[in-house]
Amino acid sequence: MDDPVHRRSLHPPTYADGDLAESSRPNWVLLDFRAYFADRRNATNASCKTRNGKDAIQVTFFPAHRPRLSYFCVHVHCHGADPSRRLVWEPPKVIATGGSFILLRVSTGRCYATVCSSLINEYYVYRAGGSSGEAPSLELLPHPCPYDFFDGQVGLLSRGTEYTIAALRDDSSIRASFEPGQYEISLFHSEHKVWTTMDVSVPPEQQQQHCSIEKEGFWHKTSKAITVGGEHGTMAFVDLWNGILLYDVFRGDPKLRYVPMPQQLYPSRRPNSCSSITRDIAIVKDSIKVVQVLMKPGSGKASHSPSDGWVAATWSRLANFPQEDSWSQDFKLEDSDINGDNNPMHFELLKRLPADNEALSLDRFCIGHPMISLDDNDIVHFTITVENKAWVIAIDMRYRMLQGVAEFGSERTFGITATYTQSRISEHLNMSPGTEGNLKRPGMQLLGSCSKKLFRISSVGNVEVEAADNVEVTAAADMI
Repeated sequence: MDDPVHRRSLHPPTYADGDLAESSRPNWVLLDFRAYFADRRNATNASCKTRNGKDAIQVTFFPAHRPRLSYFCVHVHCHGADPSRRLVWEPPKVIATGGSFILLRVSTGRCYATVCSSLINEYYVYRAGGSSGEAPSLELLPHPCPYDFFDGQVGLLSRGTEYTIAALRDDSSIRASFEPGQYEISLFHSEHKVWTTMDVSVPPEQQQQHCSIEKEGFWHKTSKAITVGGEHGTMAFVDLWNGILLYDVFRGDPKLRYVPMPQQLYPSRRPNSCSSITRDIAIVKDSIKVVQVLMKPGSGKASHSPSDGWVAATWSRLANFPQEDSWSQDFKLEDSDINGDNNPMHFELLKRLPADNEALSLDRFCIGHPMISLDDNDIVHFTITVENKAWVIAIDMRYRMLQGVAEFGSERTFGITATYTQSRISEHLNMSPGTEGNLKRPGMQLLGSCSKKLFRISSVGNVEVEAADNVEVTAAADMI
């Protein structure tokens, strides 16, 4: 296997596999959305036939407490063929998650492609077993051909034992020849097992609220789809540079509603760059939250960091988007605002990282890929890098505190790239005692090599130190 990404995906981490008791089950996880190729199994294991009807594909999840990344493994059992035959040509990817369901894209062609193609991609829905003790399942979906969509254009709405997949073909679509604000949406309802497509549009009066930093006139390029839910099954297709398109799945109304992003957001210096490197959006209880992080311009001095620090801010508004509501800024902080006086051990951990000096400051790291906590606690997770190392950190925006640090390898990524997403699948995973491995108990952790110590830090600042035997740190994700 001469593909370095494929080769580096053959060795999954070992820190998150194993038993998951009800009392320690995280209500949501940071999920590495690129699979590892490994025949590893536990109670979350599910399999089904591939599209050729002969080979079988197996999926297994390994949850971990934040800020560690959870991950999943995929293994393909090739029937009656040379065992070295390569059926899957890139790590399968999570492209949507909702409730107990996860939508996976598996590329079987000889090229990397994030576009839904009948010749390359197969789509599977994984369903967790749940607390009722049902076995998890994996289902191959019919292909939506001839309609194409990108990974970021797809959302998943959980409806108890059923689900709906919604994909918006917007201005970024390859075959797009739309008039401004004129798009197509494809829907797949699990009980009907068929794709349907209809035209949808943004009313002209709502298009006037739009101010694109990339194009003149109305322009929408979905970078993340999230589920608002509610009576009408609302899906939000978010262009993190510009605004949100809302579609009510159950109403069947072809009109999309447009909501601009907060006007206070700093414009991107590179509008064609990946928006998830600096921004994120999520539904948290009854609110929708947005975060942005920006690096300050560097001083030009030789340093591990090309900047003079960073600044982050969060905004929120009601998730049902009443007309009288608007975005309000919740918190804004700079790296120098984070105070370690009430928990200096956090910074003692950071001092173990390579740097030009021993200053207890976060300004010496490159930072990006913000990820909003799905708990109502004002915590945001970030990726930080220095040299060839990467960590996930948790920062409390309200109290300006570093809440946790977890190291992950960077063999499958270069610099700061989009590598993981939020998922509530952990609430529904039915993991019984006796499966292989052991899920570490909750705590804020900094992982090292197997010869180093594992530090756990409680919310009140107490520190507990124990040996971290048999901990292997490997790559967390692949660049997209």
